Amino acid sequence: MSGTVIKKAVVEGQYVSEGDTIYELADLSSVWLKLELFPEDAAFLTYGVRVQAEVQSLPGRLFDGRVTFVDPVVDPRTRTVGVRVVLPNDEGSLRIGDFARASLEVPLGGSEALYDPELAGRWISPRHPHITAAEPGSCPICGVPMVSATSLGFTDNPALAGEVLVVPRDAVLMAGSSSVVYVETEPGRFEIRSVVLGPVVDDDVVVAEGLAAGEAVARKGNFLIDSQMQLMGNASLIDPTRAEATAEAVQPSVLIELEDLPPIGPMRLAEPAADTAEGPALPPPGAMRLVPAAPQLVPAAPPPPTATGESP
Repeated sequence: MSGTVIKKAVVEGQYVSEGDTIYELADLSSVWLKLELFPEDAAFLTYGVRVQAEVQSLPGRLFDGRVTFVDPVVDPRTRTVGVRVVLPNDEGSLRIGDFARASLEVPLGGSEALYDPELAGRWISPRHPHITAAEPGSCPICGVPMVSATSLGFTDNPALAGEVLVVPRDAVLMAGSSSVVYVETEPGRFEIRSVVLGPVVDDDVVVAEGLAAGEAVARKGNFLIDSQMQLMGNASLIDPTRAEATAEAVQPSVLIELEDLPPIGPMRLAEPAADTAEGPALPPPGAMRLVPAAPQLVPAAPPPPTATGESP
Protein backbone atom coordinates (compact mmCIF):
# COMPACT_ATOMS: atom_id res chain seq x y z
CA MET A 1 0.00 0.00 0.00
CA SER A 2 1.28 3.42 -0.91
CA GLY A 3 -0.11 6.92 -0.91
CA THR A 4 0.12 10.36 0.57
CA VAL A 5 -0.49 10.98 4.27
CA ILE A 6 -3.32 13.49 4.51
CA LYS A 7 -4.01 13.11 8.26
CA LYS A 8 -1.92 11.99 11.23
CA ALA A 9 -3.98 10.93 14.26
CA VAL A 10 -1.25 9.85 16.69
CA VAL A 11 2.14 10.99 17.99
CA GLU A 12 5.26 9.06 18.81
CA GLY A 13 4.95 7.09 22.04
CA GLN A 14 1.16 7.10 22.12
CA TYR A 15 -0.65 3.89 23.00
CA VAL A 16 -3.08 2.65 20.35
CA SER A 17 -5.69 -0.04 20.36
CA GLU A 18 -6.97 -2.32 17.66
CA GLY A 19 -9.11 -0.36 15.23
CA ASP A 20 -7.66 3.07 16.08
CA THR A 21 -6.86 5.33 13.13
CA ILE A 22 -3.15 6.10 12.95
CA TYR A 23 -2.80 7.66 9.52
CA GLU A 24 -5.08 8.47 6.64
CA LEU A 25 -3.57 7.76 3.24
CA ALA A 26 -4.89 8.87 -0.13
CA ASP A 27 -3.93 8.24 -3.72
CA LEU A 28 -3.53 11.76 -5.10
CA SER A 29 -2.63 10.65 -8.62
CA SER A 30 -6.18 11.78 -9.42
CA VAL A 31 -8.35 14.14 -7.39
CA TRP A 32 -12.01 15.09 -7.34
CA LEU A 33 -13.28 18.53 -8.25
CA LYS A 34 -16.69 19.23 -6.73
CA LEU A 35 -18.79 21.73 -8.66
CA GLU A 36 -22.08 23.41 -7.81
CA LEU A 37 -24.27 24.08 -10.86
CA PHE A 38 -27.74 25.47 -11.29
CA PRO A 39 -30.29 22.79 -12.21
CA GLU A 40 -30.84 24.23 -15.70
CA ASP A 41 -27.10 24.01 -16.39
CA ALA A 42 -26.67 20.54 -14.93
CA ALA A 43 -29.58 19.20 -16.99
CA PHE A 44 -27.31 18.78 -20.05
CA LEU A 45 -24.46 17.03 -18.24
CA THR A 46 -23.72 13.36 -18.71
CA TYR A 47 -21.01 10.97 -17.66
CA GLY A 48 -17.70 11.61 -19.39
CA VAL A 49 -18.28 15.24 -20.40
CA ARG A 50 -14.99 17.11 -20.72
CA VAL A 51 -14.19 19.78 -18.12
CA GLN A 52 -11.45 22.40 -18.00
CA ALA A 53 -10.59 23.76 -14.56
CA GLU A 54 -8.37 26.59 -13.33
CA VAL A 55 -7.38 26.47 -9.67
CA GLN A 56 -6.90 29.58 -7.60
CA SER A 57 -3.32 28.75 -6.63
CA LEU A 58 -2.21 28.26 -10.25
CA PRO A 59 -3.83 31.03 -12.32
CA GLY A 60 -3.57 30.67 -16.06
CA ARG A 61 -2.97 26.93 -15.97
CA LEU A 62 -5.80 24.66 -17.13
CA PHE A 63 -6.41 21.09 -15.98
CA ASP A 64 -8.53 18.71 -18.06
CA GLY A 65 -10.93 16.29 -16.45
CA ARG A 66 -14.22 14.50 -17.02
CA VAL A 67 -17.55 14.30 -15.23
CA THR A 68 -17.86 11.16 -13.18
CA PHE A 69 -21.07 11.83 -11.22
CA VAL A 70 -24.05 14.20 -11.34
CA ASP A 71 -26.13 14.45 -8.20
CA PRO A 72 -29.76 13.47 -8.90
CA VAL A 73 -31.02 15.72 -6.07
CA VAL A 74 -31.15 19.52 -5.93
CA ASP A 75 -29.75 20.96 -2.73
CA PRO A 76 -32.76 22.63 -1.02
CA ARG A 77 -30.52 25.18 0.71
CA THR A 78 -28.41 26.41 -2.24
CA ARG A 79 -30.75 25.28 -5.08
CA THR A 80 -27.76 23.80 -6.91
CA VAL A 81 -26.76 20.38 -8.19
CA GLY A 82 -23.51 18.78 -7.16
CA VAL A 83 -21.20 17.56 -9.93
CA ARG A 84 -18.08 15.50 -9.33
CA VAL A 85 -15.19 15.73 -11.78
CA VAL A 86 -12.05 13.58 -11.77
CA LEU A 87 -8.80 15.40 -12.57
CA PRO A 88 -5.51 13.59 -13.25
CA ASN A 89 -2.81 14.77 -10.83
CA ASP A 90 0.28 12.86 -11.86
CA GLU A 91 2.56 15.81 -11.09
CA GLY A 92 0.95 16.50 -7.71
CA SER A 93 0.23 20.14 -8.59
CA LEU A 94 -3.36 20.04 -7.34
CA ARG A 95 -3.89 20.45 -3.62
CA ILE A 96 -6.83 19.26 -1.59
CA GLY A 97 -9.11 22.12 -0.52
CA ASP A 98 -8.08 24.58 -3.23
CA PHE A 99 -10.76 26.59 -5.02
CA ALA A 100 -11.28 26.29 -8.77
CA ARG A 101 -13.42 27.54 -11.63
CA ALA A 102 -14.43 25.23 -14.43
CA SER A 103 -15.91 25.36 -17.92
CA LEU A 104 -17.85 22.46 -19.39
CA GLU A 105 -18.69 21.38 -22.92
CA VAL A 106 -22.26 20.15 -23.26
CA PRO A 107 -24.57 19.48 -26.21
CA LEU A 108 -26.74 22.59 -26.41
CA GLY A 109 -29.24 20.78 -28.56
CA GLY A 110 -30.42 18.82 -25.54
CA SER A 111 -30.95 15.33 -26.97
CA GLU A 112 -28.31 15.73 -29.66
CA ALA A 113 -25.12 13.69 -29.34
CA LEU A 114 -21.93 15.35 -28.20
CA TYR A 115 -18.85 15.18 -30.39
CA ASP A 116 -15.58 14.96 -28.50
CA PRO A 117 -12.51 14.41 -30.69
CA GLU A 118 -10.70 12.78 -27.77
CA LEU A 119 -13.40 10.09 -27.52
CA ALA A 120 -14.08 9.54 -31.22
CA GLY A 121 -13.74 5.82 -31.90
CA ARG A 122 -12.43 5.09 -28.40
CA TRP A 123 -13.46 3.06 -25.37
CA ILE A 124 -13.96 4.54 -21.91
CA SER A 125 -14.02 3.16 -18.38
CA PRO A 126 -17.54 3.25 -16.89
CA ARG A 127 -16.11 4.15 -13.46
CA HIS A 128 -13.04 6.24 -14.32
CA PRO A 129 -13.90 8.47 -17.28
CA HIS A 130 -10.33 9.77 -17.62
CA ILE A 131 -9.21 6.25 -18.61
CA THR A 132 -9.71 5.66 -22.34
CA ALA A 133 -8.32 3.20 -24.84
CA ALA A 134 -8.36 2.63 -28.59
CA GLU A 135 -9.43 -1.02 -28.21
CA PRO A 136 -11.91 -2.77 -25.91
CA GLY A 137 -10.49 -4.16 -22.69
CA SER A 138 -10.61 -3.73 -18.92
CA CYS A 139 -10.02 -0.63 -16.84
CA PRO A 140 -6.50 -0.79 -15.35
CA ILE A 141 -7.78 0.74 -12.08
CA CYS A 142 -10.98 -1.16 -11.29
CA GLY A 143 -10.85 -4.03 -13.80
CA VAL A 144 -14.35 -3.30 -15.12
CA PRO A 145 -14.79 -3.90 -18.88
CA MET A 146 -14.58 -0.68 -20.87
CA VAL A 147 -17.49 0.49 -23.01
CA SER A 148 -17.76 2.37 -26.29
CA ALA A 149 -18.03 6.13 -25.98
CA THR A 150 -21.01 6.11 -28.33
CA SER A 151 -22.99 4.12 -25.73
CA LEU A 152 -22.63 7.07 -23.34
CA GLY A 153 -24.13 9.66 -25.71
CA PHE A 154 -21.04 10.63 -27.70
CA THR A 155 -20.71 10.47 -31.47
CA ASP A 156 -17.83 9.72 -33.78
CA ASN A 157 -19.20 11.96 -36.55
CA PRO A 158 -18.98 15.72 -35.92
CA ALA A 159 -21.78 16.31 -38.43
CA LEU A 160 -24.23 14.48 -36.13
CA ALA A 161 -23.54 16.72 -33.18
CA GLY A 162 -26.32 19.09 -34.27
CA GLU A 163 -26.49 22.87 -34.36
CA VAL A 164 -28.44 25.39 -32.33
CA LEU A 165 -29.57 28.93 -32.98
CA VAL A 166 -28.12 31.65 -30.74
CA VAL A 167 -28.67 35.40 -30.49
CA PRO A 168 -26.92 38.06 -28.38
CA ARG A 169 -28.27 38.23 -24.85
CA ASP A 170 -29.01 41.96 -25.11
CA ALA A 171 -31.29 41.30 -28.11
CA VAL A 172 -33.77 39.47 -25.87
CA LEU A 173 -36.26 41.37 -23.70
CA MET A 174 -37.45 39.37 -20.71
CA ALA A 175 -40.22 40.06 -18.20
CA GLY A 176 -41.34 37.23 -15.96
CA SER A 177 -41.97 34.21 -18.13
CA SER A 178 -42.15 36.22 -21.37
CA SER A 179 -39.18 36.54 -23.71
CA VAL A 180 -39.44 38.51 -26.94
CA VAL A 181 -37.19 39.78 -29.70
CA TYR A 182 -37.84 42.32 -32.45
CA VAL A 183 -37.22 40.92 -35.92
CA GLU A 184 -36.54 43.24 -38.84
CA THR A 185 -39.09 42.31 -41.51
CA GLU A 186 -37.96 45.06 -43.88
CA PRO A 187 -35.58 48.00 -43.53
CA GLY A 188 -36.81 50.16 -40.67
CA ARG A 189 -39.73 47.90 -39.73
CA PHE A 190 -39.68 45.44 -36.83
CA GLU A 191 -42.01 42.68 -35.74
CA ILE A 192 -42.33 41.37 -32.22
CA ARG A 193 -41.64 37.67 -31.82
CA SER A 194 -42.10 35.50 -28.72
CA VAL A 195 -39.22 33.06 -28.27
CA VAL A 196 -38.42 30.06 -26.10
CA LEU A 197 -34.92 30.33 -24.67
CA GLY A 198 -32.37 27.65 -23.90
CA PRO A 199 -29.13 27.80 -21.95
CA VAL A 200 -26.88 30.86 -21.85
CA VAL A 201 -23.50 30.59 -23.57
CA ASP A 202 -21.13 33.42 -22.69
CA ASP A 203 -22.70 36.56 -24.26
CA ASP A 204 -25.26 34.59 -26.31
CA VAL A 205 -28.42 32.71 -25.48
CA VAL A 206 -29.85 29.68 -27.27
CA VAL A 207 -33.24 30.15 -28.95
CA ALA A 208 -35.19 26.89 -29.02
CA GLU A 209 -38.34 28.24 -30.74
CA GLY A 210 -39.55 31.44 -32.38
CA LEU A 211 -36.69 32.34 -34.74
CA ALA A 212 -35.21 31.03 -37.95
CA ALA A 213 -31.60 31.08 -39.01
CA GLY A 214 -30.69 34.23 -40.95
CA GLU A 215 -33.34 36.52 -39.45
CA ALA A 216 -32.04 39.88 -38.21
CA VAL A 217 -32.97 40.98 -34.69
CA ALA A 218 -32.71 44.38 -33.03
CA ARG A 219 -29.85 44.46 -30.56
CA LYS A 220 -29.69 48.14 -29.68
CA GLY A 221 -32.74 50.32 -29.27
CA ASN A 222 -35.09 47.39 -28.70
CA PHE A 223 -36.36 49.02 -25.48
CA LEU A 224 -37.27 52.13 -27.51
CA ILE A 225 -39.09 49.99 -30.07
CA ASP A 226 -40.98 48.20 -27.31
CA SER A 227 -42.06 51.46 -25.64
CA GLN A 228 -43.38 52.75 -28.97
CA MET A 229 -45.33 49.53 -29.44
CA GLN A 230 -46.91 49.98 -26.01
CA LEU A 231 -47.93 53.58 -26.80
CA MET A 232 -49.54 52.44 -30.04
CA GLY A 233 -51.49 49.72 -28.25
CA ASN A 234 -49.76 46.89 -30.12
CA ALA A 235 -48.28 43.71 -28.75
CA SER A 236 -45.23 44.41 -26.58
CA LEU A 237 -43.13 42.86 -23.86
CA ILE A 238 -45.80 43.58 -21.26
CA ASP A 239 -48.49 41.82 -23.33
CA PRO A 240 -46.97 39.96 -26.29
CA THR A 241 -50.27 38.17 -26.99
CA ARG A 242 -52.28 41.34 -27.59
CA ALA A 243 -54.09 41.18 -30.92
CA GLU A 244 -52.90 43.67 -33.46
CA ALA A 245 -56.42 43.76 -34.94
CA THR A 246 -57.51 46.01 -32.08
CA ALA A 247 -55.25 48.81 -33.21
CA GLU A 248 -56.23 48.26 -36.84
CA ALA A 249 -59.95 48.47 -35.97
CA VAL A 250 -59.56 51.79 -34.18
CA GLN A 251 -57.43 53.46 -36.81
CA PRO A 252 -60.07 53.74 -39.66
CA SER A 253 -62.63 55.43 -37.37
CA VAL A 254 -60.06 58.01 -36.35
CA LEU A 255 -59.21 58.72 -39.97
CA ILE A 256 -62.88 59.18 -40.86
CA GLU A 257 -63.39 61.69 -38.08
CA LEU A 258 -60.40 63.65 -39.23
CA GLU A 259 -61.62 63.66 -42.82
CA ASP A 260 -65.03 65.02 -41.77
CA LEU A 261 -63.45 68.13 -40.30
CA PRO A 262 -63.46 71.23 -42.54
CA PRO A 263 -60.17 72.06 -44.15
CA ILE A 264 -57.96 74.55 -42.35
CA GLY A 265 -56.93 77.47 -44.54
CA PRO A 266 -54.24 80.09 -44.07
CA MET A 267 -54.60 82.10 -40.88
CA ARG A 268 -54.63 85.95 -40.70
CA LEU A 269 -55.28 88.59 -38.07
CA ALA A 270 -58.78 90.07 -37.97
CA GLU A 271 -59.29 93.72 -38.80
CA PRO A 272 -59.71 96.06 -35.79
CA ALA A 273 -63.36 96.66 -34.94
CA ALA A 274 -64.91 100.16 -34.99
CA ASP A 275 -66.03 102.03 -31.91
CA THR A 276 -69.50 101.15 -30.68
CA ALA A 277 -72.04 102.74 -28.37
CA GLU A 278 -70.81 100.62 -25.49
CA GLY A 279 -67.33 102.08 -25.74
CA PRO A 280 -64.19 102.24 -27.82
CA ALA A 281 -63.08 99.12 -29.60
CA LEU A 282 -59.95 97.23 -28.63
CA PRO A 283 -56.86 98.33 -30.52
CA PRO A 284 -55.27 95.90 -32.97
CA PRO A 285 -52.63 93.56 -31.48
CA GLY A 286 -49.78 95.54 -32.98
CA ALA A 287 -50.92 98.78 -31.31
CA MET A 288 -51.20 97.41 -27.79
CA ARG A 289 -48.76 98.50 -25.12
CA LEU A 290 -48.48 98.08 -21.38
CA VAL A 291 -49.13 101.08 -19.08
CA PRO A 292 -48.84 101.25 -15.31
CA ALA A 293 -52.14 100.86 -13.55
CA ALA A 294 -53.26 103.98 -11.66
CA PRO A 295 -54.56 103.48 -8.15
CA GLN A 296 -58.28 104.01 -7.81
CA LEU A 297 -59.35 105.88 -4.71
CA VAL A 298 -62.77 105.21 -3.23
CA PRO A 299 -64.19 108.02 -0.94
CA ALA A 300 -65.01 106.86 2.52
CA ALA A 301 -68.68 106.93 3.50
CA PRO A 302 -69.73 109.29 6.36
CA PRO A 303 -70.43 107.63 9.68
CA PRO A 304 -74.10 106.87 10.36
CA PRO A 305 -76.02 109.45 12.51
CA THR A 306 -76.46 108.72 16.16
CA ALA A 307 -79.51 109.68 18.33
CA THR A 308 -78.85 112.49 20.74
CA GLY A 309 -81.10 114.14 23.33
CA GLU A 310 -81.15 116.58 26.21
CA SER A 311 -81.61 115.36 29.71
CA PRO A 312 -84.64 116.86 31.44
